[in-house]
Amino acid sequence: MISYEDAKKIALELNSDVNSCYEYNNAYNFFDKNEVGAGDTSVVILKEDGEALNFVNYILDYATSNEMKEIEF
Repeated sequence: MISYEDAKKIALELNSDVNSCYEYNNAYNFFDKNEVGAGDTSVVILKEDGEALNFVNYILDYATSNEMKEIEF
């Protein structure tokens, strides 16, 4: 199981613009809360193994709940 801090480090290495996070039951979704437009630059890190995904792949393949909580970044 990967910690929030480890997941944040991975996300920032992949996209240094992320500045906010939602926690799901099995993943962390890091994103730029100031992003405007259709481009999705969020980075989803799976809690189980630290695998990085884009948000669409997470929703299609791993999402088990739509419940989330915002984490203070």
